Amino acid sequence: YWPVLIKYRCSARCGNCARPPDKDDLARIKSNIDSGWPEGLWFPKVPIPETSDEVGRVRRSGVESFHQLFTWRNLLAIAMLRKYATEKIPPSFRDKFMFMLTGSLPRASIINKYIPRLGMAPGPIIGTMYVPSFYPELNVFRLFARKGRDVINAARAADAESISGNERAACVSTQSATDLSNVPDESVDYVFTDPPFGRNIQYSELNLLWEAWLGSITDPAQEAVVSQSQGKTVEAYGRLMAQSFNEIHRVLRPGRWF
Repeated sequence: YWPVLIKYRCSARCGNCARPPDKDDLARIKSNIDSGWPEGLWFPKVPIPETSDEVGRVRRSGVESFHQLFTWRNLLAIAMLRKYATEKIPPSFRDKFMFMLTGSLPRASIINKYIPRLGMAPGPIIGTMYVPSFYPELNVFRLFARKGRDVINAARAADAESISGNERAACVSTQSATDLSNVPDESVDYVFTDPPFGRNIQYSELNLLWEAWLGSITDPAQEAVVSQSQGKTVEAYGRLMAQSFNEIHRVLRPGRWF
């Protein structure tokens, strides 16, 4: 799977320098491929599920594994950065490094859509996964550096809040909302949810793009979706949402808000 367009941008990043690859570009790509994959360099070989609601469209395009959603060069660059993270980055910063790397994956992949009339690739269409007719091969290291700036800006904003006396204790938990047993009764003042939307977004399937590289795959048993591949009907979706709402009601303080 190779890009039909390679974008080159000057430091101004205006997008006006886009051009198709010339003979030297193609020869350099071929030379890199012919040299073979570096021995011992890991990349995920997670197969595209044969039965799925959303990512099946990618499989019908001929992509059988998630690593095939990247061009050879971008796959190599991502694998090298991941190897660097696991071997060179101190454990205290490794999660942030991987956060920056996984944040770069969608635009580094071939699901990133290029729009000729705009001369740009704004990123994949949210909530979907398919291989568009036109996709660019963006520079992984530039994408990674951009995510690094985002992390730095977020850290500065958090420091500013702390200095101004607005620091708040926080707990980030990854779990199903159907069971909030680690949260005491009547202990929460405000709950905001962005609910799953029936069959419209297949979250666990879409997350496989990141999870393949992280080595941690979501168990979809408690995923509140309507899904043919998971055998979940509207009634099953309703039960999961009701369980979540019951738990939210339990942890809310009287007179507080959801």
